[in-house]
Order: sequence, then C-alpha cells, then structure tokens
Amino acid sequence: MHILVVDDHHLVREGLRIALSSLAAEVHVSEAHRAARALAIARVQSNLDLILLDLHLPDANGLDVLIQLRAQYEEVPVVVLSGDYEVQVV
Repeated sequence: MHILVVDDHHLVREGLRIALSSLAAEVHVSEAHRAARALAIARVQSNLDLILLDLHLPDANGLDVLIQLRAQYEEVPVVVLSGDYEVQVV
C-alpha cells in the first residue's frame, strides 16, 4: 500500500509515517509539506492507494488541492485532515 501524507507540520507527517509504516511491511509512505510537492509526487507515483491531506497548507487552499486531486486521481481515496474544530470547517 502506498500512502501520501500532505501536511506542513513535520511532526504530523513524521508521526503519521511512523504509525502507518508500523502497520505492515508493505505500507510505504511518501510525504509532502506543500501542495505543489504533493501534486508533483502524485504525478510520479501512479500507484497511490490513499492520500491524507491537511486542509491548511501554506501554498494553497486545501479544498482547491482536494478538487485537483479528485479530478486527476479519482480512483484514489483522499482523507482530509485538520486540527480545526470550527463547525463550518468540519
């Protein structure tokens, strides 16, 4: 399984990578700290099985990135992550 973790916080990416990689030897995690990097990785790694996407990224609106990812890689599930607890965001 190939998972792409997109989050601008290093500790979040590292924690998710460690947790996900420990599930099975077949789990491979790629990381991106910006939207541009995430889209570049997605273009190169055609075997992605899951994308974990932070809603708040420094170089793009997370919803815009979600729309781009869904349009280009509609078969890949995307889980939106956010520490935001505002009702409108949730």
